[in-house]
Amino acid sequence: MTANKKMEGTGVTPEMQLQVEGDQGIAVIRGGGGDRGWNGIQYKLGMSSKNTNAQHLSMNVARVPPGAVAFAHIHVDFEVMLYILQGHVRHAYGPGLKYVIDNQAGDFIFIEPGIPHEVYNISDTEEVVAVVARSRADEWDNIIYGAHEHAVRAHKHPMNSNDRSLILGVDGGASKTVALLGDAQSGAIIGRGRSGGSNFHAHDKTAAFAELESAIAKAFVDAGLPRQPVQALCAGLAGVSRPEDEAMVASWVRQRGISQRLLIANDGWLVIAAGTPDGIGIGVICGTGSIAVGRDAAGTMSRAGGWGYLFGDEGSGHDLAIMALRAAACAADGRGPATELLPALLRHWQLQLPEDFITFLYGLADPRPMLGDVGPLVIRVAEAGDSVALDIVQRAGNELARAVMAVQRTLQLANPVPIALAGSMIVHGMPLQQALASALAQQGLIVQATPVIDPAEG
Repeated sequence: MTANKKMEGTGVTPEMQLQVEGDQGIAVIRGGGGDRGWNGIQYKLGMSSKNTNAQHLSMNVARVPPGAVAFAHIHVDFEVMLYILQGHVRHAYGPGLKYVIDNQAGDFIFIEPGIPHEVYNISDTEEVVAVVARSRADEWDNIIYGAHEHAVRAHKHPMNSNDRSLILGVDGGASKTVALLGDAQSGAIIGRGRSGGSNFHAHDKTAAFAELESAIAKAFVDAGLPRQPVQALCAGLAGVSRPEDEAMVASWVRQRGISQRLLIANDGWLVIAAGTPDGIGIGVICGTGSIAVGRDAAGTMSRAGGWGYLFGDEGSGHDLAIMALRAAACAADGRGPATELLPALLRHWQLQLPEDFITFLYGLADPRPMLGDVGPLVIRVAEAGDSVALDIVQRAGNELARAVMAVQRTLQLANPVPIALAGSMIVHGMPLQQALASALAQQGLIVQATPVIDPAEG
């Protein structure tokens, strides 16, 4: 006999209700029932007040396809618990979705009411499968989309998003991605989103696209606006330098319905647009990686560097980390001068002996993320006067200067040359800025340097 609870709300058809068996206090769905889609997630029918006499609980099996995203939302006045049966899932959550936690098969997850969150399948080959239980019987009927305090206000006091045209600027690097949502008429920034690295050559392609999606979604959330196509998108992405790279990103942008008007380029061009007069000059990016790009008054463009961590990125944060580790190893062996870098690195990773570097770093599947904070450590040790660290910083400055001079030889810009500096290592590392300026002065190049904190503004 079919359970006699009348179906209400959305997402359940009469045919699905027929899959519920039982009466007299027990209802059964064989095999979980049919599938339904909601916000990028496929659900087995499951049980709720829509097909049983449930008053306080609902439960489903959720499947998130490879690379899929369940966009930002809030559960209003109900709790959720999940048990991950299969796959790897990421939650970005909290105000501005600034916190991130990854989980895998065997993990339990509890989400409190009112917590903004966005869900990602971070695999491009395996779906996520999870049991989902809610402390409400009406499933997802009481959910707010656009999960941020701004979104809650927008839900209570909706604004007409059709009253304004929007533009989007995205700066994607190896360690972070920033999206800025702007008003097309005034140019004012109305929303900001930040996520992890989206360099397609440093990260898995699906993971890189997920970070781009996350940053864009967070920008809309921060603006308190529902997700919608923008009038135009300009994206400067590290690792995007070939026509096939640009075509791949453009295809993704159009498939996602983000915008039909777009400019996709290497992230260096954003730096020039944001930090030089009329977009003429040289841009130097030095963060996790490094590259120099330039543009002259005729529109001629040139670039040097940006070959990646395996055989390039000279002068970058990664390069500084490798030079520091080599110097520390030489000091430990007595093959090189003593340096404060050795004890500083041991303290940084909470290791006891230099030999522990081997077990710690070579024991990681990918040690690169662990090197991300070493570049700033080298800068701090150099600022304290350590001669070995100072030499490393000067060598990094010399390498960046070589890239700048390669661009200058192509463009032949007149002194003083506008130079825009971007990337955490050089924007916040005054010794590295000084080392670059010194090396360029020795080559006869006089520069007017402008730090660019947020290249996406370009």
